[in-house]
Amino acid sequence: MQKIQSITLRNFKFFYGTETEQEQNKIELNQNNLLLYGENGSGKSSIYWALYTFLQSCLKTDKQITKYFNPTDPQNLRNRFADDADDSAIVLEIVSPTGTITKEISNKKLETNKTTDTTVNKIIAGSDFINYKYLSKLYDFRNSEEIDLFPMFEQEVLMFLDFEESYTDNSGNLSSSTLASDWWQFICEAPSTLPKNRTNINTQNQGSEEYKKYTEVTIPKFIRLLKSFLKSITSKANKYLKDEFNEIFEVDFDVNSIKCEYNKKLSTRTRDGKVHFPKIPLKIKFNHDRLTDDKQGIGKPHTFLNEARLTAIALAIRLAMLDERLYDVNSASLLVLDDLLLSLDMSHRDKVLDIILKKVDEYQILILTHDRAFYNLCKRRIEHRVKPTDTYQWEFKEMYQSTVKDSDIPCPFMPKNENYLDLAKKYLYEFDYPACANYLRNESERILRDILPLNKTIGSDLDKGSQKLLLNALINKFEEYCTSISFDFTPFEKLKE
Repeated sequence: MQKIQSITLRNFKFFYGTETEQEQNKIELNQNNLLLYGENGSGKSSIYWALYTFLQSCLKTDKQITKYFNPTDPQNLRNRFADDADDSAIVLEIVSPTGTITKEISNKKLETNKTTDTTVNKIIAGSDFINYKYLSKLYDFRNSEEIDLFPMFEQEVLMFLDFEESYTDNSGNLSSSTLASDWWQFICEAPSTLPKNRTNINTQNQGSEEYKKYTEVTIPKFIRLLKSFLKSITSKANKYLKDEFNEIFEVDFDVNSIKCEYNKKLSTRTRDGKVHFPKIPLKIKFNHDRLTDDKQGIGKPHTFLNEARLTAIALAIRLAMLDERLYDVNSASLLVLDDLLLSLDMSHRDKVLDIILKKVDEYQILILTHDRAFYNLCKRRIEHRVKPTDTYQWEFKEMYQSTVKDSDIPCPFMPKNENYLDLAKKYLYEFDYPACANYLRNESERILRDILPLNKTIGSDLDKGSQKLLLNALINKFEEYCTSISFDFTPFEKLKE
């Protein structure tokens, strides 16, 4: 199985500069899973969007990709403090049994596209990205509205859904892609290439073979495949709700009502020439013993259930989608979760965490959160479950907002836990000043022991024998040493303070 070794961000979103100038711009995963705590504004979500943007690149044209790195494009994702001429890039190191592959997309280099890069295509086919915004889309509707999940599917799901069947374009050629997103893109764009009427070039020739194939074969087949997918995840989602979340709700997508139409009649002589998007309704059945059958159906779940239960339903649906994914043992499969469980109460978080950790054999998991309590819960759970002999291990990282050295440009700071100074900075950002002071003291002692000759760092005691000197004594020895070698001690006079 392939694994991500490292993620490098150069002048991308919150990450200013290059990995040479700012070492935190290269995030080493070492082929492990990642649990990352990032305080608000530290750049945590930049990592999520970097991976998402990178993998999405294989579904887009070069022009669509370069806009993210072009300083003149309003949709660019470049760091705002970077000069226009500076390199902006996302780089992945991918390790496989045959070696390491480096893939990059930037303003200067595009190494992924939908027709030639099977490595990235396979990763996106087996990966998924879920954040709190996705979950809220399930119930972000007015009371007067019915839930329609198709807009969310269009933005978040179709690119990860493989129909395993090609569509036929208007020229009669089979598509190279079988992803649902490419099917849908073709359906939306195909009308412009359909044959026109000779008498009215503004309308399509409805008698042409291309028009008939588009309206009678391609669109119905897309809906049939979409319905088949929805049916397959319904039973899985309901199993999650019952077995994992202990809920008495069942979801129903009402697949019989789903349809997609093109060129609706406006009158006997005119048609609108538009693609009418399908709607995916979401209904809930409340299996409560005290309710009669006619009262168990909930047509507008967002008006009846609280946020935690709606979030649980959204997660059950997405987890069911994961289980439908085509798993390729030879390809990297990422599961990237950004502040996934914000809307859940602690009991639901506990259940979801167990579900996610069961998937470590199939996915390289990246859990990103700004919730310190959840980070601690997750870290303890992982440390309890994972054994040193397990093939999968975890990286635990923390991220804070800092500034570039000798400037006020904001950038991430990721402390290395084996480094006293980084730990001091970490606790400074957390406003834990006693802990910060202790680590500064440890770092000062380390530096002084490194500078001084060994015999000046050790004291002797009749009762305790030889011992390492502590900070106060080390500073005194340092002052004596400076005097003995005619070195100016003046800059260090306030060191004791």
